[in-house]
Amino acid sequence: MDVLESEACFRTYSLWLSDNNQELEEKAMHKVLKRLLKHEPLQYILGEAWFYGMGLRVNKNTLIPRPETEELCELIIKSTTNNSLKILDVGTGSGCIPIALLKNKPCWKATALDIEAGALQIAKENAIQQGILDRVIFIQTDFINDFITSDKWDIIVSNPPYIDSAEQSEMLKNVLEWEPHAALFPEGKDPLIFYKKLAELLKTQSAGCNLWAEINPALAEETLLIFKEFSEKVLIKDMSGKQRFIHAVK
Repeated sequence: MDVLESEACFRTYSLWLSDNNQELEEKAMHKVLKRLLKHEPLQYILGEAWFYGMGLRVNKNTLIPRPETEELCELIIKSTTNNSLKILDVGTGSGCIPIALLKNKPCWKATALDIEAGALQIAKENAIQQGILDRVIFIQTDFINDFITSDKWDIIVSNPPYIDSAEQSEMLKNVLEWEPHAALFPEGKDPLIFYKKLAELLKTQSAGCNLWAEINPALAEETLLIFKEFSEKVLIKDMSGKQRFIHAVK
């Protein structure tokens, strides 16, 4: 983030304070500007990110929700007419995906998984704030190594860690230096390990179970191959024209 970008963020922050009827002394404002100059994301400074029409709490334990993930939620909501469904969200972070889905589908219920206790605490607080805590269960688990379930789901959704460590040199400092690496980079040397586990889980589900996931556009075709045994599978482009999502059906 350069000086001009920091100043722009600073002006945005000042407007936010004004809108919320808060006073900020000059000394405190300089502290905020210093944080911005260190590339700290504005959402972490505010403690809030805007997602699918909601203000959600975020902190260093959670990935900042992206517009592409809003697109993923939109795809699911618009493609599904069933009134009552069970959702599994893998790697929930701030809880943005299940909260957005349940807010728009009042009869749906969800189970949300994450390996980080700090992220789950934020997700629970967001669920309380949005009034859907009674319809979502949060579970701390290591999906790759520990998660085993005999439950059946109607929809499995995930925005898992998918960035190859080799891509770090291309990443912005405000992402690489501040956002949780566990939510960005899969452990080990296989950037597709989460999709392989998701495909294994989909195999255990009843016919008609839908899997929706955000993917790395640079590994789109390789990701699609993981789901080759499913008769229905497709890559979907995001608004910028990148192969950003995969949809597969058991």
